[in-house]
Amino acid sequence: MSYKTPSYSTFLRALSCDPTALLQYVQFYSAYIDRLSKRPVLGADGMIYLLTDEDMKQELVLELLTKIPRFQIPDIQEANDKQP
Repeated sequence: MSYKTPSYSTFLRALSCDPTALLQYVQFYSAYIDRLSKRPVLGADGMIYLLTDEDMKQELVLELLTKIPRFQIPDIQEANDKQP
């Protein structure tokens, strides 16, 4: 399955806390978040099943939503000046 990476302009809007842009990032990372939120559970038949921990899933979404606006983009000129 192919996932379309959000554009740079979407990222800039997400930095400004645009709800639509943030939602695009949540949708982009939803499969990864689902995979991270799986927990092994012992079933009544003795088999181990992977079930989604909804609390963990919401924590991961919340972390994503709070970390994106804090992301710092270094100034291009400043980065070029630091190179040897």
